[in-house]
Amino acid sequence: MVLFIIGKILIIFAFVGIGFVACKVRFLDEQSIPYLTQLMVNVTAPCMLITSIAGSPFSGRTAWAAVQMLVGTAIFFVAGIFVAAVFLKMIAVPKEDTGVYNMLITTQNSGFMGFPLAQGIFGEQGLFFMVLSNLVMNIYMYTAGLLQINMGSPKKKSNWKNTVKSLLNPCSVAAAAGLVLLVAQIKLPQFIDDVITPLGDATIPVSMVVLGVQLATSHLRAMLKNRKLILVTGVTLLVWPVLTFLAVNWLPLYTYVKIIMIYVAALPGMVMLVALAEQEGQNAQVAAEGVALTTFFSMITLPVVTVLLKLYYGVS
Repeated sequence: MVLFIIGKILIIFAFVGIGFVACKVRFLDEQSIPYLTQLMVNVTAPCMLITSIAGSPFSGRTAWAAVQMLVGTAIFFVAGIFVAAVFLKMIAVPKEDTGVYNMLITTQNSGFMGFPLAQGIFGEQGLFFMVLSNLVMNIYMYTAGLLQINMGSPKKKSNWKNTVKSLLNPCSVAAAAGLVLLVAQIKLPQFIDDVITPLGDATIPVSMVVLGVQLATSHLRAMLKNRKLILVTGVTLLVWPVLTFLAVNWLPLYTYVKIIMIYVAALPGMVMLVALAEQEGQNAQVAAEGVALTTFFSMITLPVVTVLLKLYYGVS
């Protein structure tokens, strides 16, 4: 069982290695990242979300579990702000960077990494709840998250027009469409299903290859000299998922709700944090370094977390 789980994880992360090597031998370079990312977030991931969500089993129990996931994720973010603030005060990060570090700890890469990993490792149920978690995060990120990232900085007005525009992205629209099809129990026409299903299946290899290219272009040695960033990385990848486990494990929640909430907590910092920091005039360099470092070390921590979750909760 353990070897099977590890093998499944290694297959997914092997794509990261392919992207890394492809970058080092110059088959792909840093300029390819925006194009591959756009392909994923605008084409393959929306296709994957529609087919996966619409094809999920639906019942009263599923609806109640979905409510648990939505409410639980909202509480997760609110609690995270205060937990992160206490830790950041203990290690005395620069006041002007408090918001960036706080958001690095509390907002995870549940879309770019979470979708393909959840589908590949936990199946359609895992993806369904990961999508719900990501929906809450998207709403949170462009509303309360704008206040969070500006913690420690002079108050400023946010551009709410851009906020609404950011929320209406292809993945959010696809997830909403998938949920409508699921609740209404509407089946896609066979031709459309035959077209978008293989496109959706491409999400895992594309996203992991992009991740490999990103890691190959990161300056990891320089980042490893930043002691505060190393400590924040440890909290993000180790302490935060343990605290989440302690918070949800004994609650009367659906098993996959518990699993995905803990798994989300173990994911690295979200890629969009860099763009959000740039937009809000915060330290985008710290954001980029934090995302890269948490992503790098997640290659080690995520397989361990995956095996432990599968064995502890007894899911296949």
